[in-house]
Amino acid sequence: MRRVALFAALHVALLLPLAAAAPLSDRTGLVSQLDLGPGLEGRIVGNFDVTGYGLEGGVLEVRISSGLNSSLGEIVLPAALAGPSPVFALDGLVIEPDVKSNGEVVFATLEFDGRGEHVLEVRPAGAGAPDPGDPGYLWWAIAGAAASAGAVGWILQRRR
Repeated sequence: MRRVALFAALHVALLLPLAAAAPLSDRTGLVSQLDLGPGLEGRIVGNFDVTGYGLEGGVLEVRISSGLNSSLGEIVLPAALAGPSPVFALDGLVIEPDVKSNGEVVFATLEFDGRGEHVLEVRPAGAGAPDPGDPGYLWWAIAGAAASAGAVGWILQRRR
């Protein structure tokens, strides 16, 4: 009876952690070095493959291939390139990863869903087109429309 109890306890101790463990592919991190110019390099560690990257006009574009539904990655970029609070966009949609900066490097942890090919853009805040979701952009659009309507009304009134 002691042998049966010991045998059962040993099997439970060995097999229970395996049943609760995450698949190895979800925990494995692929490391990709990014050569961004003289003295500028970045690094991406994630459970996805970086198939290519390019830097044009201060915007870093990273092409990603993911075989998992839920992807996790960490990005380290020089602050001279990304700025203190860069804007991240995945497939054209602005995302908000957890970003830390110390003046020398920017460290971002991002999570995204979806298998297949993706494009991640990293740009310094304020670079490129304004984000339409930004309330400041909306106020300028409303002010411009109101000024235009007022000018048209003034012109029509002067003609009478």
